[in-house]
Amino acid sequence: MTEFSECSSEFSPRVKLSFTHDEVSECLMSVAPREPVDHRYQALFFVRTTVPSKTEQVALLEKTLGIETSILLRHEVCYLMGQIGSPEAIPTLRRILHAADEDEVTRHEAAEALAALEAPGLVEDLQEYALTRDTLPLLADTCNLALEGLKRKQDAQMCGCQGGEKGQGGRFITTDPAKGDPSATVDDVPRLEASLKDESLALYDRYEAAFTLRNLGAGGSLAAALEGDTSSACLRHELAFVLAQLEDEATADALISKLEDPKEHGVVRHEAAIALSAMDSPHAKAALVRNLADPDPMVHESCKAALSTMEYWAAWEAEEARILGQP
Repeated sequence: MTEFSECSSEFSPRVKLSFTHDEVSECLMSVAPREPVDHRYQALFFVRTTVPSKTEQVALLEKTLGIETSILLRHEVCYLMGQIGSPEAIPTLRRILHAADEDEVTRHEAAEALAALEAPGLVEDLQEYALTRDTLPLLADTCNLALEGLKRKQDAQMCGCQGGEKGQGGRFITTDPAKGDPSATVDDVPRLEASLKDESLALYDRYEAAFTLRNLGAGGSLAAALEGDTSSACLRHELAFVLAQLEDEATADALISKLEDPKEHGVVRHEAAIALSAMDSPHAKAALVRNLADPDPMVHESCKAALSTMEYWAAWEAEEARILGQP
């Protein structure tokens, strides 16, 4: 069941600057009538700040999966479970990974979350889908990426190399599927860009290059790779994700190109839409409005969620200016 009937250029985002625990639960548990998809999307990202414990956060997200039909929101729930970092989420994530009737996008996110949690038995789970690229390319790439990351971490631990971890990049606090190289400098950007574009390299090496470029603020290199890649929807969706983290308006055209390409994988178009919400520009907003009636539910729902996110931050800035007494 989708909410396509709500999609039009007349869409008016519903914005709340804050939620209480009860409001988050009521929104996510709404049944008849359901809260609009953009409102449920917004409520999801208050789970970690309003629900008091990780145990309760996981429990609420599990209940959400029991009634939520939107692929966009089901996959976001899995993402949040991985970011929360509680092993209590593992059984649910494992069930979703192995559910043949679950959309591939949601299963992909469950695999990423299990990898982020370093779940017991993870290798066997991932190996089951590592060779399914002909039928489940997004899931296969996700599983192969996670397997390679685990292998490299174990190899590094065996040789005593700092637990196999490379440092995260400064202000970026997400748990990522690959780590950036903390020793890289801006002089390494051309080499890293070449590695990112080299389809003969292992996907994990290309991911490492992408996250290193993110940490160096090389948005142009990441946007060029997003536009030029034809090898992996999994990689392209990650490139859109890191461009959102950089909030570089100069990369909006690359994201719009992906959003508006009907031949592109839905997960890439979704991630491009969400990334555009981080671009404070009329150009980005206009692209999201243009695609509100896209026939792909994940795309039109993502455009609604992105427009709501834009309105949320605009409302925050207006409230901050009011408090500070600025015109």
